[in-house]
Amino acid sequence: MGGQSLKKQVGLRFEPKLLNAVDKFAAKKKMSRTEFVERAVRMAIASEIKRERALDKAE
Repeated sequence: MGGQSLKKQVGLRFEPKLLNAVDKFAAKKKMSRTEFVERAVRMAIASEIKRERALDKAE
């Protein structure tokens, strides 16, 4: 992903508790912090797109 840190790319800052949770789950999944956050963002975006499509079909 261009080699920039996530902070430089999108200006994200995490609360210490959240960052600790990210590190804990990333270690459990044997992923880096960046991989874990990228995957979580992808899943959140996909979920939002799916929700919007479902709403569009309901109209």
